[in-house]
Amino acid sequence: MAVNDPDGAVSWPAPWGAKTMDRKWYRNIRIVEADSVEDYLNRYYKKSRMTDTMLETYKAELERHGYVCTSQHDNVTGEFIAWPSMDAIERNES
Repeated sequence: MAVNDPDGAVSWPAPWGAKTMDRKWYRNIRIVEADSVEDYLNRYYKKSRMTDTMLETYKAELERHGYVCTSQHDNVTGEFIAWPSMDAIERNES
């Protein structure tokens, strides 16, 4: 079950009884709201960590995988985040 945050983002907790070695890499990912890759980067990516090629890199990742994600170290939320949906991540991982 997803947990909704006031800003409209969704957090997905690890499934009940998940064992440490069986956990998927995306078990604690937070799905965030954005209108585009550029909007995602502008809203969430730390400005001090931006590079000149960041937009092109993230657009290519979206095209290739169907989603983009950012570690808690590189974004302003302090959480592992992704966009546009958990469905896109799960489709890519199956």
